[in-house]
Amino acid sequence: MLDLVVWGLAVVLVGLAVAFRHKIDPGFIGIALVNMMGLSHALTNLVQFWTVLETSLGAIARIKDFSENTPMENKPDEIEDVQPEWPPQGRIEFDSVSARYRSVLVLGSSSCIP
Repeated sequence: MLDLVVWGLAVVLVGLAVAFRHKIDPGFIGIALVNMMGLSHALTNLVQFWTVLETSLGAIARIKDFSENTPMENKPDEIEDVQPEWPPQGRIEFDSVSARYRSVLVLGSSSCIP
């Protein structure tokens, strides 16, 4: 679509160049046509950057909305903050847990992931 707009401007430019061929230097017309090709590229980049900006601003607005409007998941009696030294060890223990994917055992009983 942007190329079509630039094409239309180029046709207008060529029309003006033909209409005023005795009053305008042909070198200026050549420079104007070369700049028209650059205009197409510049307009395409402008639309792409604008789209990325709008997408990023939408993401920021969704994050802000989530952080301000999502209720806390703590139960009423869970009002304490987590201590800075928690957890004392960096490990997860699974006791009596098993998981399968199709027929292959993925996670066996009493496994420990350090």
